[in-house]
Amino acid sequence: MDSPFTLNKTPYGLANQLVIGGVIEAATNWCTHNLQDRLNQLRIPATFDFEPAGTHSWGYWQDAFYRSWPILANGLGLPE
Repeated sequence: MDSPFTLNKTPYGLANQLVIGGVIEAATNWCTHNLQDRLNQLRIPATFDFEPAGTHSWGYWQDAFYRSWPILANGLGLPE
């Protein structure tokens, strides 16, 4: 069984990642913008880093996690 981190490089797997992942990414992007708007209305500070496009896949998540780690570590009292 493949790891969820493994990219399915077959034509079907890549098409699935682009189509299904693109739809999921669009939906989560919309929800996250709504969250950002609401937090701004309530004057609750938060950091957002929106990507212009994506496929809602592990590679994007991993990249975002590495960029976010200093903020997360600081909030958890851990070294960067």
